[in-house]
Amino acid sequence: MKKIFLLLILFIGMLEAQSQVLYPYNFSSNTTAYQPLVGATTLFQGEKWDDTVAYIPIGFSFKWAYDNYSTDSVWIDTYGILHAKVDSIFIWGFPGSTISGYWADLCDLAYNNPDSTVPAQSSISYQTTGNAGSRIFKVEYKNCGFYNDTSALDAVNFQIWLYEGSNVIEYHYGKQDIQDIELDFDATGPHIGLEYKSTLTISGNMITAYTVDSNSSVSGTNTSFTNAFNSTPINFFPGLPNSYFMQAVPDSGQVFRYTPLFQTGLAHTDLFRNTIVYPTKFDQTIYIKSDLKKYVGELLDMNGKRITRFEGNENSSINIPNLTSGNYLLRLTSEQSTELFRLVKP
Repeated sequence: MKKIFLLLILFIGMLEAQSQVLYPYNFSSNTTAYQPLVGATTLFQGEKWDDTVAYIPIGFSFKWAYDNYSTDSVWIDTYGILHAKVDSIFIWGFPGSTISGYWADLCDLAYNNPDSTVPAQSSISYQTTGNAGSRIFKVEYKNCGFYNDTSALDAVNFQIWLYEGSNVIEYHYGKQDIQDIELDFDATGPHIGLEYKSTLTISGNMITAYTVDSNSSVSGTNTSFTNAFNSTPINFFPGLPNSYFMQAVPDSGQVFRYTPLFQTGLAHTDLFRNTIVYPTKFDQTIYIKSDLKKYVGELLDMNGKRITRFEGNENSSINIPNLTSGNYLLRLTSEQSTELFRLVKP
């Protein structure tokens, strides 16, 4: 990507951004007619923008599945990214804890036009719709060009939606005019997904590593795509693997949806505050993600009879085939603290 080193040195405050635990999401997709925003607030009004950021209100409290973090505002940048959690550091154009709708070097279509009299042709806008308790915050990137496309022929349209209450995240894609994917993206396609946490390492005045520690991303083509979660730290230098990117652009009307699992699987005791169990309706495998390195787990029936016992860690799974349909309890114990999770076998 252009200006990678220049962008990475634009930071504020402390030199390291870290998190404690990941809350995964369920991924799904559907199609619906793309509707441009009407009456939205436009950022960078009339500007031929490039590499620009803004801090904007959501209009309600949105819970980002990262360290139980709730926010009523987000940083937005022209790379097609919402920065969901920014503590003491903000990295312009690259993920910290982010909602990535495109992660491309976008700019106004007229930005590279040698004719300075050509007016701005692209916009980024936002609005909050609906009634209190079920509002939707929407950001739209409209008719946005690519810095690498000096011909100014390629343009994209997409929106990022945040839902009040359910904390669902959606990406909505409109018309995509892309002639050369590799030129526009410096990759096989857009990077769409969630970056849960990252670590920036600086030695002296030099950035020595920018590590994406965990993320979910969409891969595949516009007709055959999957979402994968990756918790293996990857240094951004020299770049992310191709598996982090799509091999095409989404079709107009495509919607990608992330539903947080912590809605039904979040623990309540202090020790297990950063532990989730999912899915709550399981077939034969139960997954546990935690910041605890050691605990004891027990699956119980509703009479308290133990079905299985295991020793768990940060990423554990239990496979229990041929279990009778019904309600169950998963008991996790560590350092004299116990948490119960209710589960259902359909």
